[in-house]
This record gives sequence, structure tokens and C-alpha cells, in this order.
Amino acid sequence: MKPWNPDKYLAYADLHTQPIDDLVKRIAIEKPKSIVDLGCGPGNSTESVAARWPRAAITGVDVAEEMLEKGRARHPEWRWVLSGIEEFHPAKAFDIVISCAALQWLPEHEKLLPQLWKLVRAGGALAAQMPANQESALHRAVFRTAKSSAWKQYTGRSRAVLNFQPPEEYFSILAPMAKRLEIWETIYYHEMRSLNSLLDWAKTTVMRPFLDKIPTAAGRQAFIADIKQACAESYPKTVRGTILYIQKRLFFVAYKND
Repeated sequence: MKPWNPDKYLAYADLHTQPIDDLVKRIAIEKPKSIVDLGCGPGNSTESVAARWPRAAITGVDVAEEMLEKGRARHPEWRWVLSGIEEFHPAKAFDIVISCAALQWLPEHEKLLPQLWKLVRAGGALAAQMPANQESALHRAVFRTAKSSAWKQYTGRSRAVLNFQPPEEYFSILAPMAKRLEIWETIYYHEMRSLNSLLDWAKTTVMRPFLDKIPTAAGRQAFIADIKQACAESYPKTVRGTILYIQKRLFFVAYKND
């Protein structure tokens, strides 16, 4: 995919922050010595990690240098590593391996999660949260538009970039390895100024792999306009003149034997 824009991503940080905080608070490890944040982006998730465990050695890993530059500028005291999650092979394991809204971009979770499990020290935890919102009106509109006759030559296969699995699948992968395993889903109701604001945010998330395949700016704007038309009725104005975006997230925390 094309380079990430950290400023655009952080413009909607409030949509990301609460799920990150909810995951961090749930991890039942009080004094970890080392933590790695996989897919750390510009460091907003890493900041939540550090706020709970300020004495831990923190490492942020991301495939986008422009994201790491933003995080490094804000927190030069932490270690920042340019690497894909699948290619990250550190010399030492960590007490906590966490990933926030990143694993959905990666394939074959049945192979990926055992690989990440090797990064966890004895007595540590592997924790993650990711969108589980594929049945939302916005997501359905994106997928349906991408497959339409007007766009399928560019975007017909882009949905494969996004990996959505049900909770039962993560249980079947993690339970044989973990001493204790917690899996849950949470639904968040985000108030947004307008449908245009929602679509602007979606450019950096669910629409991103589709937009990357469209070769012209005019084409990308037309694609977004078609998505807007497809989901407009699903986002009526609230009594405050805003809209509500209903977002579901999947979480898990798996603990390793001592």
C-alpha cells in the first residue's frame, strides 16, 4: 500500500484511543520489564501502554517510516524499529506483546499468532484488538461498491487485504498454547460531525486498500461518492445534527505459562 499519513491518522485519534485504553487496562500483568507494540503507527497506542507501565522498556514496531518518525519525535526515549510484523525477529522476548488495529492487515492468522507467541516471555501475555466491523453499513457499502461493474477492475480483489476472523477462530488458535485466554467484543458509538467526516476517517482505514488501487484522484473521489450514496440512509442525523458511527472491535489477551 501507499505510505501512511500520520497527521491524517492522528486527526481521528479519538476513534482509536478508547479501544486501546480498554485493552491495556485489561492486561493482568502489573510490572512488565519490556513491552513491544506491533504496528505502533505514530505512537498513540504506545503512549497508552507507557502510561500504564511507565517503568517498562518500550519498543514500537511499524512498517511505515513516516509513522515511526512521528513517534520518535514525540518519544525519543523509546526504541523504534522499522519492520513488518511478520518479519520482526528480536533477540529477546517481551513480557507483553501488544498490537492495536494492525493484525487485520495481515493474512493467515493461524500461522501469524503462533509466530507472535514466540515473542512472549514465560509468564507474559499476547494482547490484541482489531476492527470486527465488516457487517457495518459503511463496510458493506465499501465492499459492495468495490465489486460493482464500475470499480471491480481496480478494487474487486482489495477486500482480501483485510483479514476478519470470528472470535471462535482466535480461540481455536490460542487456547492450545495459552495458560489463560480472554476474548471479547465491544461496540462503540462514535459521534461524528457528518457522513463526510466518517468517510474522511475511512480513507485511512477500511477504504485505504481500495483507494490505493484507483489510479487517478478523480477516480478516487468518484469511488468515495459512490460509497457515500450507498450508505447515506444508514447514517441519519441525530438530534444534535451529527451522525453515530457504530463500531465493533474484537479483543484477546492470552497468557503464557510461567
